[in-house]
Amino acid sequence: MKKIIFVSIFFLTPLFALGSEGAKNYDIVWRSLNFIIFYGALFYFLKKPVTNWYYGRKNAIANELNKVNEDLENVKKLKEQSIEDIKNAQVEAQNIINNAKIQAQNIEFNSKNQIKKDINIMQENFENLKDIEKSLVTKRVVKNLLDGIFAKKDVNEDKLVDIVLKKVG
Repeated sequence: MKKIIFVSIFFLTPLFALGSEGAKNYDIVWRSLNFIIFYGALFYFLKKPVTNWYYGRKNAIANELNKVNEDLENVKKLKEQSIEDIKNAQVEAQNIINNAKIQAQNIEFNSKNQIKKDINIMQENFENLKDIEKSLVTKRVVKNLLDGIFAKKDVNEDKLVDIVLKKVG
């Protein structure tokens, strides 16, 4: 209905303008009327395609904006997840460091105890070897002494016991 009224106004307006006497002398009126009719018809025929293009472009931009917003939300979620992962990694790293320190202390304590045990065993072995060497030296001395005494034929038993007691004691 509006279109019919619009078209009829455009066609009736020139009739009123032509009906006046002074309109014949003015070329500007005809040009203005022609201009209005041309752009009115242009508007009438191009309104629908231009509005369709405009709304299509508007919807495409809105869709692109929504897609960018979704991407932004995904990036924010990834950032939060990354920050959480970093915090967890820091806690885990601190736990690993603490465990390593405890293990190092345990190893140090066990090593010191083992070294002390090894030193005590070595000292006991040294004392045992010293005692063994002492007894071996004593046996050699006694053997040499007895060999020397038995090489002499003039030694009696009492004299032999005295000599042994002096050397051993």
